[in-house]
Amino acid sequence: MEGLRTSLALGIPWLAGTLWVRALWRDSPAGGWPLAWGYGYFLGLLAAILLLRIQAMIGWPLDWVGPTLILA
Repeated sequence: MEGLRTSLALGIPWLAGTLWVRALWRDSPAGGWPLAWGYGYFLGLLAAILLLRIQAMIGWPLDWVGPTLILA
């Protein structure tokens, strides 16, 4: 069960970041998908950290539901 949670914790922000990069990067050169996967990983994790910090400032519980719904 912990392996599934770890995979989701890393996979959902990575997938969301990759899709954001591909949506914003219209004219991609050859090899655009590997670049999007790489940039998307960092973009997704930074977005997840930002969302968790906003949740903490507002006073909402720091569970996985909020960032998952926004990132997905």
